[in-house]
Formats: sequence, C-alpha cells, structure tokens
Amino acid sequence: MTIRNYLPRVDIKCRSCYNLLRIVSKLVLLICPARPRPAEKPNSEKRVLRMKKNICIVLTVIMLFGCINVFGSELLYSDWAKEGIEAAVALNIVPQTLKEDDLREDVTREEFCEMAVAVYEKLTGKYASLPKEYYFDDTLNLTVSTAYELGIVAGKGNGKFDPDSPITREEMAKMFDNLITASGKKIDALFAAPSAPDAAKISAWALPAFTNIYGMQVIRGMDDGRLAPQSNSTKEQSIIMAYRFSDYFINPKPSPSPVPSPVLPNGGPIVETDEQKNQRIFGEGDITTKEFADSLMKTITVRVWDFDGNGNKVEKKKSLTVHKNIAGMVEDIFEEIFNGKEKFPIKSVGAYAWREPMASGRLSHHNYGTAIDINPDENYCLYKDGSFIGKYWKPGEDPYSFPEDGEVVKIFAKYGFKWGGNAWSNPKDYMHFTYLGL
Repeated sequence: MTIRNYLPRVDIKCRSCYNLLRIVSKLVLLICPARPRPAEKPNSEKRVLRMKKNICIVLTVIMLFGCINVFGSELLYSDWAKEGIEAAVALNIVPQTLKEDDLREDVTREEFCEMAVAVYEKLTGKYASLPKEYYFDDTLNLTVSTAYELGIVAGKGNGKFDPDSPITREEMAKMFDNLITASGKKIDALFAAPSAPDAAKISAWALPAFTNIYGMQVIRGMDDGRLAPQSNSTKEQSIIMAYRFSDYFINPKPSPSPVPSPVLPNGGPIVETDEQKNQRIFGEGDITTKEFADSLMKTITVRVWDFDGNGNKVEKKKSLTVHKNIAGMVEDIFEEIFNGKEKFPIKSVGAYAWREPMASGRLSHHNYGTAIDINPDENYCLYKDGSFIGKYWKPGEDPYSFPEDGEVVKIFAKYGFKWGGNAWSNPKDYMHFTYLGL
C-alpha cells in the first residue's frame, strides 16, 4: 500500500479504512502521476512532488484518526503455514503491509518487493537508503523504487511496475536471485537444472535464477512434483520462501563429511554391512521426495566397449547419474569392466530415475540412485506370470546379454552389488544391479 510509505508503521484497526486508503492512493496517482525524474529537477516538478506527498499525508492523517491499534492485528493463515510464518515474523522480514492481510490470498508484486527489501536489510544488517527518484509511474511506493536501485526488480518496461498484479513463481525466483547479488551473498554450490515434468515451462530469462533458488530449496515442487513456474504464489507461501532464503545465509547448514568409497582389501571383495550401506545412502536423511533425491545425485561419465557400424568393438563414453556417495565406486566398476578380458559391450546404461511407489508402497532403488540397468532389451526383466520388460536374455547368443558367470556379474558382486538375475526369484531382472540388495 503506497501511502503508508510516508508514515510511521502502524496497524489499522478498521479494515474498511485500510481499503479506503488504497483507493485514495490510486486517486493520487491518477491526479498526479509520477514519472521518472532527471537528477536535477526543475522547481515546478519539485513542487508537484511535494504536493503529492502532502496530499497523501493530509488525507491519511484524517482517515487514520481514531483508527490506530498499537497492539497489532491477528494474522490469518493456513494451519500448515503456522511454524514458517511465526519464524519469519520473529526474523522481522514480514512487512507491515502483509501483516494486515489475509495471508491465504495471492501476494502482489508490490508486496513481495517490500518483503525482498526487508530480507535485504536483514542479510546486510543495514537499512536500505531512500531512493533518489521515482522510477515507475504506476506506484508511489518508495520501497519499490528502493528495490529498483538495489537491482532487485526491473519493472515491466515503459515506466510500469504493475504493483497490484500477482507475482509468479518464476518472477519470485528472479527477484530472490537478484537479492543474492544485491546483498553481497554467494552460493557455493553449482546446482543442476530442475528436472520436474514441467521444467520446460520455465521461461528462458528465469531459468538460471530458478535453478539457483530451487537448488537452495527456497522454491520447492508442488505436491504432484510440478514446478508451476507461471503459477501465482500466496502471501503465506511467499513469506515461508523468504524465510527459507534468509535462513540459508543466516544459518548455513554444515556440509556433511564425504563418505569415502570403500577400499578393496588386497584385491579381494568389499565387505560392507547393511548398516554401513544404509548410512552411506541415507545418512543425510530419508529419501522420500524427488527434490531431495536430486540434491544427492552425481552424474558420471565412464568408458565402455560397444560395436561400430562394421561390427568392431570400439571405445565409447556413457553417462549415468547415481548417488554421490557411490559415484566413485561405480566409476571403478565400469573401469574394471572396460579393462576386462571380455571387453563386454554396453550400448545402454541407466541408473537414477524418480519413479512412483510400487504396488507394495516401496520405492524403487532407482529412486535412491543405487540401482543400475545395463542393456535392458537384451537382459529383460521376466515375471512369474509371463509378463516382461525388455526383449529377451540370451547369453552366448547375443553379445549384449551377460552370462551369470561372466565378468560383469562378478565385478559388480566384488563391490557389494546384487544382481537381479540370481538374487531373488520374482522377477528375474537380468538387467538390474543394486547396491542396497533386496
């Protein structure tokens, strides 16, 4: 709300007065629209600017008389948001304008801008300076102009900010990303681009920012896994995001000590207990969401043999994504297969993939980045009822099918992996190797 930028921050007891103030503010804009000003303003323009401020102050004082509540007002928000909002209020990053609203409503561009400046002041420990001039002709809000000078917002072009429009999730991500630079903060991690089903809908101008803010876990996926970049955000959602953003820099989480890959004892097999394996994979928390799983993965490139167009075995490169704490081990496995006597050909390999829970309610080990499928067409998954995934398993006939006593199975077993061809009875999953076993 624009007029309150000229007054001490107070709570309005009467909701109708609050709404009337917003109307008066708009009328002032219509009567005396603001324009970008040069550094040196003519005296006539200075008088117009002072007149606008005086009109706002006089009207506001008249309307606020007898409507001041120094004790604050009760916030309206959803039950699920209670903890996050209370934390944000305690951090003092929720502007007064939001404290006077129903937080279940959509947040506007102007309201989010005010919160962004509040976060800036919290992260830097200093008040943002007053703007040198008005930069938009559709809002008298000093905070918006301050955010413009800080580089947090850029407006819509042609002197417009569109203050009362809802802000989209990708616009919010861009403002958060700009806020990192404005506050002099840095993020140490290099985040991978989001891989949600609707990730392609992120606008090109917003993708780098969305990648950072999503990787920081400030913006998270919807319940159905979508990112919804063009969707609006409610006030309570934006407050919680602002808290996550602030907390990321105020209370940085210590990076867990890397789990070293096990060393082969004198060339013999690796021996790890189930407890050790679980600690390696779940030591940072239970993997129940795609966004958390994504943060634990690492993409590696390995050397393999495959056939060229003339039927000759040639060296090729394959990439796969696995849990970061077994990445080194998986690289060693494929290097041993590559250097083996068989020179076993690999034309297809896959590992991490987020899948829906199985009929039993359990998650596939592919969700954890601990399962690897090799040549799935030639090493099929066969169920007792006769159904199958892939085409066949013909070791000795098809060079892409690996035999039970072949090098591939033995090398994976050496590193503690189970093979779906003999580790369980149903299904016979000949393509499948898993670090976690059953």
